[in-house]
Amino acid sequence: MATTTYGSPYAQSADLVSAWPATSLSVADRIDDVSFKGNGLNNQTASYTGVLLDAGKTVMMNVATANTFTIPASGAVAYELGTVLRVSNKGAGTTTVQPNVGVVLNGGNITLTQYQSCEVQLVAADIWVATVKPGTPKILQVVSATYSTSVTTTSATYADTGLTASITPSSATSKILVQVSHSSKVERSGTNNVYSGIKILRDSTGILVGPGYEYGFLAGSSDLVLRSRINMIYMDSPASTSALTYKTQSSVYSGAGSLTLQEAGQTSTIILMEVAG
Repeated sequence: MATTTYGSPYAQSADLVSAWPATSLSVADRIDDVSFKGNGLNNQTASYTGVLLDAGKTVMMNVATANTFTIPASGAVAYELGTVLRVSNKGAGTTTVQPNVGVVLNGGNITLTQYQSCEVQLVAADIWVATVKPGTPKILQVVSATYSTSVTTTSATYADTGLTASITPSSATSKILVQVSHSSKVERSGTNNVYSGIKILRDSTGILVGPGYEYGFLAGSSDLVLRSRINMIYMDSPASTSALTYKTQSSVYSGAGSLTLQEAGQTSTIILMEVAG
């Protein structure tokens, strides 16, 4: 029994009739394999360069550290035009899909985080195009913190509230979902309007300025107090694997009055989630 260039078995004239049952079973298994798995799986546990029999297959990279899948040159591997190579990253290490010297991958190298995959197709001699398939979003880690010390400000300059938390992303492609819940009391002095605000910062960079609160003239009354809980949520894309500190700042940016957070033992909370995929 012989096989085609891409691994499909077939019977030759020299094969005995008695060998046909085994041969036909191999052919049937091959048909099933292609039907359900494209052209089968090629599991790899280290950096890898494609070979001819990978055409139509899924190369499954399962490596704990950063690794590469290299698309070979046509002079080294004679893929036919239209050939599709599929690469999936099962491991925790990022997989970089890259062309060999002399090969062009439209759009440049592709970085696959865990559970992401891509397809590359040969459209001309040593020219490949790619389609990236994002993986299912996954929560990689969660960090939370609380703060219960009362903080009051009357300043128009934003200042730290004391609520802060730090996280170190495991991948530069991860996003950080930031959720903040602040207890607050805004107090107006006299009958003037007062505007207060809260914002979220990543390190020293403001990433979300929260809603302003307006308190106008109230007939027959000179002072006004409003207690509420301020909830904020933001999906950040820091593109970093360094430790990041998220915090909030508050101010009374217009008018006469004050903003108090965590009044009378109330607790404010910040939650950071690293999201992959």
